Amino acid sequence: MTGVTPYFVIFLVAALAALGGMFLYGWKRRHDKMPKVAPLPRDDDWD
Repeated sequence: MTGVTPYFVIFLVAALAALGGMFLYGWKRRHDKMPKVAPLPRDDDWD
């Protein structure tokens, strides 16, 4: 059981790195821009 733990940790780190890399790759290649929206009006509960 002890011999499996390092491989499991290496697998988890590699899987998280791959997931993060795919996210950053997709974020970098986005073509659409964020929409411009008007700011929300101030509410009465602002101090």
